[in-house]
Amino acid sequence: MIRRTATLTFVFLLTAGTGFAQVKLEHKLTEGLKFTQESFSTIDQTLTIAGMETETIAEVTLTAEATIGKRDADGKLPVKESIKTLQVSIKGTVGEYRFDSANPDDSGGSQLEFMRDVHKAMTRQTKTTEYGKDNRVAEIKFDGDALGKLPEQLKALLKSEFDPEYLKEVANQGLDVIPSKPVKKGDSWMRTAKTDFGAGQIMEFKTKYTYEGTVEKDGQKLDKISSKTLSV
Repeated sequence: MIRRTATLTFVFLLTAGTGFAQVKLEHKLTEGLKFTQESFSTIDQTLTIAGMETETIAEVTLTAEATIGKRDADGKLPVKESIKTLQVSIKGTVGEYRFDSANPDDSGGSQLEFMRDVHKAMTRQTKTTEYGKDNRVAEIKFDGDALGKLPEQLKALLKSEFDPEYLKEVANQGLDVIPSKPVKKGDSWMRTAKTDFGAGQIMEFKTKYTYEGTVEKDGQKLDKISSKTLSV
C-alpha cells in the first residue's frame, strides 16, 4: 500500500483581462525576462511489503534561475534554467541522507549516498525548455548527462527524472492547469495528471483547483490558484 499526501498552493504570474469580476488567465512568456523560482516538496510514503510497513519521508528545497530568450524565425522560444541551490533530506529505514549544494561533499553513512553524485551533477546542469508558436513545450534539452557513470540499474530507476519526453509531458500538464474559460474568485475546476516517481511507481492524480483572486507580492499583483488532491 502506498499513502501519499499533497497540498499545494500556486501563485502564477499571468496576464488577466478583467470584466464583470471575471478574468482570463494565460501563461505569458516575456522575451528577455530573467527570474528566480523557488520550490519546496515533501513526500511521506508508506509501503506495505509482505505485511511489513516501510516509511520514507523526502523533502526537497530548490532555487533555480531562468532566462527567457527571443523567438526565432520559426516562432520557437528558448527558456534556459539552472539550479542555484538544492537541499535534499531523506529519512527512512535505509537511514538518513542529506545533500546541500552549499557543501556538496559533506557525505554520511546512509545507503542512499549513491544519490550524491546525481544531486551534484544536477546543480552543474543547464536545462533548456523550447516553446513553440502555441506557447506549449516542444522540446526539453540538457547540456550534460546527470546520470553519468552510474550503474545501469540505478539509471533505470532515475530515468524519468531526466527523460526529456517525460519532462515535456509534465511541463504541458502544468500548462493545462490553467482553465481555457474566464473565471471569477471561488470558481473551481478538475484536472487529472500522471506522475512517474521512479522504481515502477506511476500514479494518476485527480486534483481540484480553485481561483482565489489576486494577491500583492513584492509590489506586483498576482493571481492565486490553490489546489487539493482528491484521489490517487
